[in-house]
Amino acid sequence: MVTSKDEIKEGDVLNAIEVRKILKIAEPLFIKIISEKREPGKLFGKKVGRAWKILREDVYRYLKEADSCNKNKDK
Repeated sequence: MVTSKDEIKEGDVLNAIEVRKILKIAEPLFIKIISEKREPGKLFGKKVGRAWKILREDVYRYLKEADSCNKNKDK
């Protein structure tokens, strides 16, 4: 997690297009899963003007959460 003491490096902040490429999803699904609140099953991001900004670590957190949900469904 990035704290105020940590330095955000170039590439740590992604835009919607970059996130959609990582997740391999279309825009309608991206709109459905993105949220400015940290909620289970949602991808956390902030809207800056008209653009979404998402931390790379939040994308990986979303993937881990989705993977753990799928594993629990298989049981």
